[in-house]
Formats: sequence, structure tokens, C-alpha cells
Amino acid sequence: MKWAFADFDTVTVEADRQTVSPEGRMQLVDLLKHRPLQFCLFLSVLFGQKQMELLMLSAIKNSRAIAAHSEGHD
Repeated sequence: MKWAFADFDTVTVEADRQTVSPEGRMQLVDLLKHRPLQFCLFLSVLFGQKQMELLMLSAIKNSRAIAAHSEGHD
């Protein structure tokens, strides 16, 4: 678990997003469509339902703030 998200880099994700083919995008959607649910279930078992909800809502709020901040600096 320690390194699950350690290498996350928005620059490389953006480069991949811009260059992926429509077929590749469809494959990505198919591969990733259940990941949010799986992560919620993981957090729910680890911390409990209420804490999972708080963590996910906080993550959504923070990702919106980061995205808005990033858009303002382009």
C-alpha cells in the first residue's frame, strides 16, 4: 500500500491523455471503470463506511480546488 500512488504525475498523465487513440481511451475506460468503487470498498473495510465517505468527499473537494488552481495558472 505504501507505494500504490507514489509515482502519480499529472504531467505524464496529461501527455498520455493527449496522445491516446480513441481505441486506447475506450480500453482505459473499461480497465478503470470499477476502480473508484473498488477503492471505496477498500477504504470502507479498512476505516469504516463513514470515514470512507469523508475521505472520498474530501478528495473530490480537494481535486476540484487543485484543478481550479491549475487552470488559473495555464
